[in-house]
Amino acid sequence: MRRQRVLRRMLQKLRNAKKIDKHIYHSLYMLSKGNQFKNKSVLLEKIHELKAIVVQEKALSEQAIARKSRAKNRLERRAAKEAKKAADAAIKKAEKLAEDVAKLESEIEAEAKKAKEDSGSDSDSSSSSSDSDSVEDKKRSKKKRPPSPAKKESSDSSSDSDSDSDSDDEKAAPTKAKAVAKKDSSSSDSDSDSDSDDEKAAPEKAKA
Repeated sequence: MRRQRVLRRMLQKLRNAKKIDKHIYHSLYMLSKGNQFKNKSVLLEKIHELKAIVVQEKALSEQAIARKSRAKNRLERRAAKEAKKAADAAIKKAEKLAEDVAKLESEIEAEAKKAKEDSGSDSDSSSSSSDSDSVEDKKRSKKKRPPSPAKKESSDSSSDSDSDSDSDDEKAAPTKAKAVAKKDSSSSDSDSDSDSDDEKAAPEKAKA
């Protein structure tokens, strides 16, 4: 009993000196009370063993905490990398969609421009055809339009003057014919005279 009290007092001193924690104290106190230790040296060895175990457990817990923190950091880095990849993929997808939209808009604009040009050429051809039709209609209307009274009078006067000139020409025609006949007769007379002179001169030349 005395030995047990000595061991318990030693445990109390070590606890008060904070050389052992309360867990070691309670476990060893119950063992010493049950007469598990023969002397102080055995108790001290047990205390050192328990303290080594505590230190080892503490180191293991610290290592576990470090491993957990490293694993957490790895997971965070992996998540950040995946998020970055997803963001890059989303950006690339958005850029591709924007390029596709721009391409579609350019194609639509080109088609609209082409359609506009085609419609403009069609309108030009239709306007030219309408202009030609209007010109033809004007010509036809001019042909079909009856002459005005002033134009009728001018045409009548011109026709009268033409008829007067024709009658004057008809009157002057016999006189002209007579003059032409006179000229022809005079020319024929002169030709016959020249022929007779030549005939007369020919014997004289032969005699000479």
